[in-house]
Amino acid sequence: RELGRTYEQLGDDDNARANFIKAIQLDPDDLIAIERLAVLHLSAKRYAESEKLLKHALTLDNSNPAFYTLLGTLYVQSERPAHALDIWQRASEREPQNGVYHRERARAHLQMGQLEDAKQALALAERFTIVDPEVHFLKGQVLEGLGNLNLAARSYAFAIENNAHNLQFHHALAQ
Repeated sequence: RELGRTYEQLGDDDNARANFIKAIQLDPDDLIAIERLAVLHLSAKRYAESEKLLKHALTLDNSNPAFYTLLGTLYVQSERPAHALDIWQRASEREPQNGVYHRERARAHLQMGQLEDAKQALALAERFTIVDPEVHFLKGQVLEGLGNLNLAARSYAFAIENNAHNLQFHHALAQ
């Protein structure tokens, strides 16, 4: 496992992957190796492999927020928003004051065109985070979808103000 982490830090994903696989073969319940291998699979868009590992990880430890986060991200990236919504909902029930879970619930609702639900989830995300530019970006998308263009522009501007390097935020404001 440690060799896998070293290769991962060096950017050698193939050797990292091979070493994490070996570690899991030696100990099928090695949560660190499972998580790292799932991340590598996710970044390579090997969604089925990553999903299998993450579901196994949740059977071993259903209280680890990283597993929910990774699985929800996988579902969003693989365009399965209903699955993502289920994961984020379960995660937010476990940790109702985790603003990231509410933000990601909003992202899934938005992907499914459920603007009012997204708006409610974002209200909770704002309540439980100090400043999260991504929340304001998503809020801008929801407000734009609801026809509130002035408020959407303000949300995009706030997102940019707090993360000026995100080109997606600038593009949204320019529209």
